Amino acid sequence: MSLFINARTDVYLGRKYATWSAEQKFDETLQRLLAFQAAGADGLFVPGLTDLEVIKKLTSTIKLPLNVLAGGWINGVGGLSALKEAGVARVSTG
Repeated sequence: MSLFINARTDVYLGRKYATWSAEQKFDETLQRLLAFQAAGADGLFVPGLTDLEVIKKLTSTIKLPLNVLAGGWINGVGGLSALKEAGVARVSTG
């Protein structure tokens, strides 16, 4: 049996970060994802992230599969195929 560690950061969901600029959120998220990657995670999860350009920036920098949270916003960015093209490996729903 194998174990898959999907490390999660809630910068785009948390109230604590609501007043942060887009740049601050990106920088904090990237810093955390790179730390998770270095620590041995198998995948990275950023729920609340809905900006396709930010997703592309992250997937071009990280080496692990990126997981985002499903929602109606996906249709606004071109659907699942657009997310796949942007480098998203997994879309989750709760």
